[in-house]
Amino acid sequence: MSFILLEDDDDSQATVQEALAMIDACDETPILSEIPNENHSLRSSGRIKRSRQEQNRERDFRRRQRQKEERLQLQMQAQRLEMYLSRLRESGGNVANLEIIDQVQQSSCVTSEMQKQQVEAELLNMSLKKALAAEKKWSKSLQSVLDKRQSMEVRNVYCSPAALRNDPAAVRREIMRLMDKMYHEAKATVDPVTGAAASIPALSYHYNVRLDPKVGPTTQLTSETPLDCSLDSARRLLSAMFSMPDPSQPSLKVRRTRAKRTYTEGEVEKEFTVDLGGSRVNECLDGVGLLRRHNEDDCELVIWAAISFHHSGKISFRECSWMAAARSAPSATDGAVIRVNYQLSAEKAKGCTYIDGEHVDQVRNHALGAIGAKMKTKHHMLQRKMLIETGREDLASFIT
Repeated sequence: MSFILLEDDDDSQATVQEALAMIDACDETPILSEIPNENHSLRSSGRIKRSRQEQNRERDFRRRQRQKEERLQLQMQAQRLEMYLSRLRESGGNVANLEIIDQVQQSSCVTSEMQKQQVEAELLNMSLKKALAAEKKWSKSLQSVLDKRQSMEVRNVYCSPAALRNDPAAVRREIMRLMDKMYHEAKATVDPVTGAAASIPALSYHYNVRLDPKVGPTTQLTSETPLDCSLDSARRLLSAMFSMPDPSQPSLKVRRTRAKRTYTEGEVEKEFTVDLGGSRVNECLDGVGLLRRHNEDDCELVIWAAISFHHSGKISFRECSWMAAARSAPSATDGAVIRVNYQLSAEKAKGCTYIDGEHVDQVRNHALGAIGAKMKTKHHMLQRKMLIETGREDLASFIT
């Protein structure tokens, strides 16, 4: 039999109630294994709360943005209505006048826009003009570089001055190339707009020696002689200058061996021999040259190009000269000017060091110095003669 059945009824009922209370208390008390789960649920509820707050903040931000845009739209609409009201007051309440005012304002807006576009177009044109001028400048400089490069390439075609000396056709081609080059150079100089003829002529004389580490020294003589005469008189003076005898030069003797006219009118081909009078007995230059005259309306050109060779065949000399008579810039009818440009350069055979026991540079420098001295003396005499014959003895006294 059970112990409970032996108790009294009241006591047993109280005992049952106490047992039920204990059971309820046990149900309310958490189990230790369930405590972490409760913490996890708390954390998850915190995350949910934070995400809801963030969503609320985003909704608030978007709502404020919409409200701001709506306020701006309302402000713009209010401004338009105020402008419309002011124009309506100005037109006196007439809608037709208001339309005319709108058209005038639209046309003024179009006119201001067109003016703005015109200013921008003018600025663009100015920038394009500057860019075009810069491109022209670059093209000219590049063209000069290409011309120099071309002349160097033409020289390099021949392996040595001796090879060029033994090829008369090649010598003539080189002379013709020099003639064409000097013609364009002279025409550019006497151009009345862009050349030296655009400025007031001045009595001048320059003799320079340019040192090039590759080709050696190059002598250049330039002069400008203003004359008090017409262009026709200057043409006659230019013709008489070539009939004058060469000045005596003890260290230089020119023996012209043959001169003949070519098939081209105004051309004369010459063969000559130059005795340098150096330390050696047989120190001569044998050369061939071409003289050409151009009788044009605005100028008279005389061009001379020659190539001569040392008797050893180790050195060649190129002689380029042009003389131009043109009208002077201040007075096109009563004044004229004669300009002269003379250049002399040498080319050595590759690998050559000595010629008959003398250093090749000494032979070259001696020839350049002797020919240059002759040209200076001759040019001084011609310049003085031209000034005296045109009545400018006062200027002739400055030439020494």
